[in-house]
Amino acid sequence: MLTMEYKYYSLNKQKNELTQQISEEKLKSKELNEELNNSDSKSYIEYLAKKYLGLIYPNEKVYVTNEKDKK
Repeated sequence: MLTMEYKYYSLNKQKNELTQQISEEKLKSKELNEELNNSDSKSYIEYLAKKYLGLIYPNEKVYVTNEKDKK
């Protein structure tokens, strides 16, 4: 009888963990779909160019801060 209760508890715990993982993956999927839908917009392309390539407009000013000074 105890082994069946333990098995039930284990399976229920596993079910809850998998349900949580499914929820997280659905959220990630939704975010990726939104990103994919925005991939053609000019502002998104500018964002990626600045973030990953470090590109800026000729008249744009960039300020660099030292992260150690903030602490």
